[in-house]
Amino acid sequence: MQFHAALQNIKDNSAPFFHIMESDPSRETVTMLHHFFADSFLQTLLKMERTGFSLPASPEFIASFYAGGISIEIGIWIQNHFKTSVEEFAANLYQLMSIIFSPSASEFLSREAAAEQSEVLKNIKRTEK
Repeated sequence: MQFHAALQNIKDNSAPFFHIMESDPSRETVTMLHHFFADSFLQTLLKMERTGFSLPASPEFIASFYAGGISIEIGIWIQNHFKTSVEEFAANLYQLMSIIFSPSASEFLSREAAAEQSEVLKNIKRTEK
């Protein structure tokens, strides 16, 4: 999951998101984000399940559940005019995902996402100094 790239795209193209949030803050944007993240999570969960990883619920339910929380938080982030930096917000999402997916499941996450997460966390640590 490439949170940083998705968040940067939202921020870079914020005008339509602000318009949607003003006209229908509770529905359209959150639904769109939910579909995007649920589809991404579902692909990862299905891959995990195919390789023998035991999931606590159906992949569809798990994907929808976590996508819902993330979508709402991104909607709030947009409404707050991106007060939290893209880097910090992405790092927070990655941290939550690392808690959700146990260490034994982390091997199923893509190398690209792991590399991106590492780079984002390095950037956060640099800015904190």
